Amino acid sequence: MRALEYSSVSTVAVHVDGLVAAGRLRKKGRSARSLEVVGKGEPTVALVLTEDEAWLVKRLEEYLADIKASDATLQSMLETFTALELPLAKAAVERHIDTLS
Repeated sequence: MRALEYSSVSTVAVHVDGLVAAGRLRKKGRSARSLEVVGKGEPTVALVLTEDEAWLVKRLEEYLADIKASDATLQSMLETFTALELPLAKAAVERHIDTLS
């Protein structure tokens, strides 16, 4: 919520519900920490349009410019964007990593 500067938890919930409905995330029970990224080998539905991903990349680049992310955090981002099949977002993180080297 903070990384994307949303002011409402319900906005995040809408996005999470959309990812669950699209088959990109799976909920295990009703726990707040029960989300699991669906792997590439499992059936999924195309979710993010290029325009939406471009918005995500812009927000991601702003976020990365304002923080000092650890190597583990950056690696986690790469794995998440790979699993969600978001190549533009993955490339943004890779560019950020390259600027750190």
